[in-house]
Amino acid sequence: MTMTMALPEPLRLVVDIIQKKIEISPESDEVLAISLWDFRDKNGDLIPKGDLKQILRLLQERKFLQMIDMSCLGKPGRFSGEEIKIKIDRGKILTINNKVQANKTEGVFTWRKLKLDLLKGILQYKNNKPTEISPTQDEIKFLILLIESDQIVKYGEIADKLDLNCRASSDPQEIAKAVQYIRRNIVPILEKAGMTKSDIEDMILSKRNVGYKLIRP
Repeated sequence: MTMTMALPEPLRLVVDIIQKKIEISPESDEVLAISLWDFRDKNGDLIPKGDLKQILRLLQERKFLQMIDMSCLGKPGRFSGEEIKIKIDRGKILTINNKVQANKTEGVFTWRKLKLDLLKGILQYKNNKPTEISPTQDEIKFLILLIESDQIVKYGEIADKLDLNCRASSDPQEIAKAVQYIRRNIVPILEKAGMTKSDIEDMILSKRNVGYKLIRP
């Protein structure tokens, strides 16, 4: 997936929009309906549906919200009346920013000397210059999935977690090819952060016809 939203803190941006909606809604409301037209970046441009879907999924994985109706995000274009519905924990959502300030490791993933900071939108290896990334990129989500797992992550699980189009396929080879494509695409991203091809080979272990895992320090 290409980066279509160049924001330094895309997660914080969407959270701010949700928080503003919460503040003006009745306290009894557990499910919020938010118009797609409300989701705009700092320049006032509409956040692409694909990016918004992935950011909301990430927030759901962090248990800040539960997605109830996202059907409009799977349709092309954007029309009047389209909205998403999310179930919220008011206390948790409204204190996200405070938690980020109090816990500096929130949204930060590391492997050896590689640091991925989702809130700042950067990837850095050792003391090299940080490179900008988007948390909605499949390659970045792939990297996070491997960092968080101590076991080999199978092709099918990767396809499900990343919501790849191939996941509806019953053909294991088609799923494997889609995941292997993302594995290849992570290389130039890691190189831009300062890693060499040798570093990357020492980082990602491939188990033929099964999946991937990171080689632990």
